[in-house]
Amino acid sequence: MGMNRRTYVYLFVVLACTLGLSAAVPASAAPVIDRVSVTTKQPDGRGPTGILVSFYTNDPATSRLDYGTTASYGMFGGSSGFQTYHEVLLVSLKSKTTYHYKVTVWNQVGDSSGTLDQTFRTDQLPQLPGGLITLSDLRVRGVGGTYLIVSWLADQPCDGELQYNTVESFSKPSRAKAGKNATVHEAVATKLKLNTRYFYRVVCSDKDKNQGTLGGQSVATLLIDRTDKESLTVTDVSPVSQSDPFVSDTSVRFRFRTNHPAKGEVSWKSPVRGVKAGKQGADQFYGLDHESTVTGLKPNTTYTFSVSAKDVYGKSFTTGVLSFVTKPSAGTPPVVGTGGETDLPSCPNAQARYGACRDLAAERASASRLKQDLDKAFRGSIPAAARANWFRLVNAVTYGGYSNEAVVKAIQHGGKTVHPSIPWLAWKDSKDYQTYIKK
Repeated sequence: MGMNRRTYVYLFVVLACTLGLSAAVPASAAPVIDRVSVTTKQPDGRGPTGILVSFYTNDPATSRLDYGTTASYGMFGGSSGFQTYHEVLLVSLKSKTTYHYKVTVWNQVGDSSGTLDQTFRTDQLPQLPGGLITLSDLRVRGVGGTYLIVSWLADQPCDGELQYNTVESFSKPSRAKAGKNATVHEAVATKLKLNTRYFYRVVCSDKDKNQGTLGGQSVATLLIDRTDKESLTVTDVSPVSQSDPFVSDTSVRFRFRTNHPAKGEVSWKSPVRGVKAGKQGADQFYGLDHESTVTGLKPNTTYTFSVSAKDVYGKSFTTGVLSFVTKPSAGTPPVVGTGGETDLPSCPNAQARYGACRDLAAERASASRLKQDLDKAFRGSIPAAARANWFRLVNAVTYGGYSNEAVVKAIQHGGKTVHPSIPWLAWKDSKDYQTYIKK
């Protein structure tokens, strides 16, 4: 009867306890990777062509092969089955291109080993006969406890689909739709199980029944994740004042963050009669950091804007109204209001919030995270100076773009890293900030 290492360890402990011996468990050994081979799989009419990487292990093990055109890799394949012979077929690679790869394996008791970074160079790869849509750049853009985000490219417009399963079979997979008649695709699978390995592939087809398939890879969901339970929030919104370096006379770059993978949109308008309003998406793919550049604005003009976002579960969030003023064109005096200051929206105490209108939801979210970080930094005893200036610090994070780290440094060094009226994007280049943020 064959025994794996886990069975052997268990029987050893039982026997030792029965005989009254010391139950010392033998030291485990990492699996050994041997005979790594890279070959080109030629077209044979029985499956896809590509580069076949094969190798052996001395004990049954699962495997993962990371690969890409740089040592950062970015793509991977492998198997969750325990075996001693392993092979991974890499498809949709570029011809005459150098690829980096490394192998990692795990045995049945969790010991692992891996190779160093290695490379291979493709020749002119064989092409399959007609009817094939070539798919490439398959990426896992996000994985949580209950969601998976995958993107890929196609060489011609097609209808995309993500197929996934908890077993290494695609006879009856679950499905998530991607783009229709598109070359850039993204699909989101939700309601997945926590701490579970999923096998996935992507499929694309067109109206002429041409089809392409890529994948046969696997990914594990997180053990703990509350993304589906938590509310979506939007933070670190900019611009927050006319001094923002990404505001010019005719353009502006909007930036913001979300706490969950989401897609965002920016809406803007001006109180000035005849100035065109607009709306623009901020993302091609789901993500946490968002950015959108708008051009064609009118110089020396006040604009108000708001940011909205929707996450992978359909939860949405919209900020309050913020504002900025485009810079004057050459020879034009800046726009001013009756008080001689920049003409911002009429929000009570807007100057105390870096020129922004108040957003209570954003303040509450910032305050909660700031308190957690301050409790950690000061071991549960937030200094009296911070408590006395609590609202200023929350405003600095919510509207001024300052990080919680900058607030901690400000408390430690007498406010040097947070300015009460100048936003972070302008203050970060000051001598005080540069000096004290590193202390």
